[in-house]
Amino acid sequence: MKKDMLKWLKELLAEKDSVERNSLKRKILTSYPKLRYVVNDREREAKSKENLKDSMSAYCKDVNESTRMHLLENIANFERQFV
Repeated sequence: MKKDMLKWLKELLAEKDSVERNSLKRKILTSYPKLRYVVNDREREAKSKENLKDSMSAYCKDVNESTRMHLLENIANFERQFV
């Protein structure tokens, strides 16, 4: 599941069409609850998921270097924090 999520996140970053970006975002958000956090800490897990969701939403609304960097930072956190 984690490999699929990373693939979709990379596709989201590469996608030029806003409709496709939003459909990828929905696909990611529906699969997200199935992932497990590395440490059994529900509060940190929820905060991490919310940060990724917010950065994906910001990137889908306004594609610029700032939102791209924020999303890349959250993707890096995702790779470390979830199995």
